[in-house]
Amino acid sequence: MFHSLVAALVWNDLLGILLTTPVTIAAYINKKQMPGGEHLCRFNGLVMVCFGLSTPLIVGFMAVERFLFVKHTFFYTKHCVPGAARSIVFALWGFVLFFGLLPLLGFGEYVLQYPKTWCFLNFSTTEAVHAVYGYLYSCLILVLVIIMVACNLVVVLTLARVRQFRRKHSTGSLNSVLAADAVLDETAKQQVRFVY
Repeated sequence: MFHSLVAALVWNDLLGILLTTPVTIAAYINKKQMPGGEHLCRFNGLVMVCFGLSTPLIVGFMAVERFLFVKHTFFYTKHCVPGAARSIVFALWGFVLFFGLLPLLGFGEYVLQYPKTWCFLNFSTTEAVHAVYGYLYSCLILVLVIIMVACNLVVVLTLARVRQFRRKHSTGSLNSVLAADAVLDETAKQQVRFVY
């Protein structure tokens, strides 16, 4: 499942770069004026929001996946299969596209940003509907960052405890501890087994 999420992240970032960069370059070539006017600005804002949200969502799912692998192995083995990863990624992209389209339907607003080469959400609006959308976007990103940090912290602490426990209760030499921790290659592991 992890590899499917990594592949989705790679494709997501590649598509994001391919869809956002030409607009910015065209605006710079056009003396910092958006060449397509309001329509291109809305498209650029949609792409920026979609890919700005999908990357943290995928990374957040990767953190949750690692958490489940380390802390809930039986659940992970039963439910976290590559097909589930594909379903999660497609659902995630569907949610992101829906969320990004909301400003085009009147909930939120895309505006030209300094130095007038890209478009994004209007965070300085006085209209409540547009402001709520901006805050919703920001809160969603904040929640994703908290989930990533919490899951990764639990994984790191769990793996550190396991390693400490192994070293503490190991009766063999340093080579047997290294072999158990998968630091040695297969040939060295066989040599350690032969000696002990």
